[in-house]
Amino acid sequence: MGIVQSSQGRLEPSSEHLLSEPEIVARLAEATIGDIGNIRWRWLAADYDRLRTWIEAVVPGFDRYNERVREPGRQEMISSGARGCSCASCFESPTPRA
Repeated sequence: MGIVQSSQGRLEPSSEHLLSEPEIVARLAEATIGDIGNIRWRWLAADYDRLRTWIEAVVPGFDRYNERVREPGRQEMISSGARGCSCASCFESPTPRA
């Protein structure tokens, strides 16, 4: 489950060299997996709406993500994993760490 709320910073960035989180992830993806799957990482990171559309397409419970994030207040996004069990044994992994 996730709680999302639209926000916008009020201060100027402390450096012109700071990168957004999507840009950091895009650069890491380019450096590690490259163009596997023909994903244009920087294109995706350049537009939050575009990024949310992709999240909406692959994460159950995040339907209408772009619409919902613009609604006033906090929005609960319940993924399929959160609907069932929240204990560590519900993760399908060799260890309780997800």
